[in-house]
Amino acid sequence: GIYNASGAGVVFYNVAFTSTTASSHAVTGTNTYNNLAVTASSAAGLTTVTFDSKQTINGTLSTTGTAGNRRVFFASATYGISVDLAVNSAPSLTDADFRGLYVTGTAAPISGTRIGNRGECRGITFSTPKTVYWNQATGGNWSGTNWAASSGGAVSDSNFPLPQDTATIVNTGLNASALLSIDAATGYIPTIDMSGRTNAVSFDVGTSKTVYGNWINGSGVTISGVGALTFSGGTTQTITSSGKTFTSNNIFIDTYGGTVQCADAFSFSGQLVVTNGTFNTQGYAVTVGTLSWANTNVKTISLGASTVSIGALTANTTNTTFNAGTSLIQATTTSVTFAGV
Repeated sequence: GIYNASGAGVVFYNVAFTSTTASSHAVTGTNTYNNLAVTASSAAGLTTVTFDSKQTINGTLSTTGTAGNRRVFFASATYGISVDLAVNSAPSLTDADFRGLYVTGTAAPISGTRIGNRGECRGITFSTPKTVYWNQATGGNWSGTNWAASSGGAVSDSNFPLPQDTATIVNTGLNASALLSIDAATGYIPTIDMSGRTNAVSFDVGTSKTVYGNWINGSGVTISGVGALTFSGGTTQTITSSGKTFTSNNIFIDTYGGTVQCADAFSFSGQLVVTNGTFNTQGYAVTVGTLSWANTNVKTISLGASTVSIGALTANTTNTTFNAGTSLIQATTTSVTFAGV
């Protein structure tokens, strides 16, 4: 459902989003509440609430999630533009993620149980980052009850990886040649470490996902799925390909104030788009269908001594720092488009 509260200085009493299915709610205008409550999905999934202006909660800000994989996502309506959230009473928060919100008010900093950090926030005490391990022998959906606190340990919804966590996939807990899918109920990807996976596994990226940590492939991993991957951690994120080819149609570097860098040779046939932040090859070979930085956002492309193999290139010099280094850009097709502004 969509909820709109337009205008300046609208004062409500109690407002509650009570749907038990994954949904999205847009709150517009500057508003004040007594209590503001959001019910999480009754199954694995994500309920999103966005704000485009300052909100004030004088009573209780609450979520009713009861499992790590049934989450509520509070966010600024526009990535890169933070919004104030004045909270004046102790909240009751469980299984909630935050992005682009500056929490002020007498209750700041706020905290809760299994609180996820998607970046650009202040006034929030996030849950301590943890390492969790896949433990479902036959494979299955990322959003399921498949995560343990130790390799081969007991699974629990409470172990579901938060954006700041590390999700580890090794040989233990997953049969050879099994399929692991990042399903639609998964709202994000944290650091994913498959470096210890030497047995065969098919890893399906599913639909479009945002990655908040590092991506580390293992020697047994085969990637499938064409959903876009957007690296948006706002810190330094590293991609370790381990000789594996990504199958996404598009990979976006969209990370305000952050850097995405290669740890080894990087390859996929789709379009690599640098939208915000820095992309640094660190001198490793890069092979992509199209390399693009055609927007006017602030961004940096550093190629070092890399050989960059492309089928097309589109570029825009506005707000762009381009560090060519001693790189070689080479065409891989008989018909190549180079377009610059």
